[in-house]
Amino acid sequence: MKLLSKQEQIYTATPTPEEHAQGVHYASISLPWTFNRMMMKSSPTGQHNRAYNIVKGIVGQEVLIRLLRDRDVSIELPRDSHRDDDLFDILIGLDGEIRKADLKTINYFSDYGNSRQEFSLSYLLENRGYDGSEWARFFPMMIPHTQMNQDKEAYIFALAESIDFREKMTEGRSEHEFFAFPHKKMCEFTQKEQLITAREETGVGIYLSVEYETQSYFEASLPQLEIIGEWDGEIERKQITLEKNKTIETIGPFSAVNSFRMPTEDYRNNFSGKLHWSVSKNELDKPIRNTNRRNLNIIPSERDEVDPEQPMTIAKDDFCNLRLPDEYTIHFLGWTQKNRFNQRCRQYRSWVWPDDDVDPTRNQPWSQITDDDRTKLDRIGFADAIQSGEHRIDAGFLKGMPVGGSTATYVYPNQHGGGLRETNAYILPQDLRVMSELQ
Repeated sequence: MKLLSKQEQIYTATPTPEEHAQGVHYASISLPWTFNRMMMKSSPTGQHNRAYNIVKGIVGQEVLIRLLRDRDVSIELPRDSHRDDDLFDILIGLDGEIRKADLKTINYFSDYGNSRQEFSLSYLLENRGYDGSEWARFFPMMIPHTQMNQDKEAYIFALAESIDFREKMTEGRSEHEFFAFPHKKMCEFTQKEQLITAREETGVGIYLSVEYETQSYFEASLPQLEIIGEWDGEIERKQITLEKNKTIETIGPFSAVNSFRMPTEDYRNNFSGKLHWSVSKNELDKPIRNTNRRNLNIIPSERDEVDPEQPMTIAKDDFCNLRLPDEYTIHFLGWTQKNRFNQRCRQYRSWVWPDDDVDPTRNQPWSQITDDDRTKLDRIGFADAIQSGEHRIDAGFLKGMPVGGSTATYVYPNQHGGGLRETNAYILPQDLRVMSELQ
């Protein structure tokens, strides 16, 4: 077993246009079927981040497949449908057997702050064994605690390097793909798997209406809009031409509404107002209840006692560009078996966020344990790691917070309310087996 120690052991590549396109394709159709790990879906930004995660995951897979097949490594994707639970799984030979592996990509944004040394592989390797408090030297290979009980057998770790494409929506790209998504209350009604299944089982759907509100009369032409949804288990696409201050009725049927796409030229030059869209017709006429017995089959506007006729609004800022930057470089660092990850994790220290009044450059030991912490650790088999002492968890865990500053790393620095959003277990680059041992 050879462990990561040299730069030439790392596989580095940039995606092809076709690989970029695959990421966009799956992100535009897969949101209803991907695990909403951090419950981000209530806001437009949350939906954007979920879609970006799909783009990154698919693009990374496609690049990895190309690199390994070029080296005659047998690798398969069990990607039969965008609805599959194993959309992000990879089947690959590990130690002579076909194993289910998961690619974990960490994104380093080169323009996100100036409080750390410029990234290089040599700097990462120099600090490949560092688990101390200085977050600017810290390169943990992380698994979110919510994913540690999944049926994976191995993890492949990569670091992707680019500008912050979330904030710089059009920079650094030769191609663009502008999408918006159902959000807030309409997200559940149009993307909940339970409702989609009920509609398809009974052969009935929902229909949309779209109004284009604008005060401008100087567009070169009326913008186009593609509504991407599903019907009878298949992707359904409806193309419409928006009409100024008019409503287009009865667009459908759909069992799900996945996304809205606007052509680049229209988004940039011809779209200057707002889209008001609503469900104008719901053919499913029976209650569909969740585990709390709440009826999901109620159009969201019907729940709004203040303004029951208010449709959902999509403005220009509610679109995101799903095309990743042209200079999006992926460094495939290495891999490890899941059981070895759990063993090596126990060799390291646990951390929480820096105390900026004391030292903003250093994380603090995880010294206090809440009931919620105990529950999380018990659920993933680490309850025995709780101890007395400065580091209350005798294992490599980083506490995350959904909002505000949190545990920092080189990739997630202590700035702009940064840090980790979710609690992660970690090992270090020094624990990774080299890529060439994938066979």
